[in-house]
Amino acid sequence: MRIGLFATCLGDTLYPDAVKSTAVLLARLGHEVVFPPGQTCCGQMHVNTGYQREPVPLVRNYAEQFEDASIEAVVMPSGSCAGSVRHQHEIIAERYGDAALRSGVARVKAKTYELSNSSSTSWTSPTSAPTSRTGSPTTPPATPCGCCGSATSR
Repeated sequence: MRIGLFATCLGDTLYPDAVKSTAVLLARLGHEVVFPPGQTCCGQMHVNTGYQREPVPLVRNYAEQFEDASIEAVVMPSGSCAGSVRHQHEIIAERYGDAALRSGVARVKAKTYELSNSSSTSWTSPTSAPTSRTGSPTTPPATPCGCCGSATSR
């Protein structure tokens, strides 16, 4: 699957290793990861502080960067940014956008996920068995964590 990686503005500036690790993880799951170079902030900080007209250019840019039909899913390592794209963008587009923005937001919203969203097996399921850096098959950890379900080693 071809996945567009949204770095988020905070990930880009403060936590670049989280973004890099997201790309590595998705690639190890067998996906092609693309990074549209024109991506910027999702606009969440503007909306959350009461500035609803100001993020219209950011919402439009997000839709334009990721509406490419060859990008089957957009994944980001941020629940708040994913929530903004999936909920706030639609509100902003309805209130202050034009028909093209509303249409673009609807298309991109439907394929936007936070990295930990495992309810979408369409992008979390590997297309082939993950392999190690040497090319040999990897062995999944035997025990999931009891508190959060993440993989732990014995």
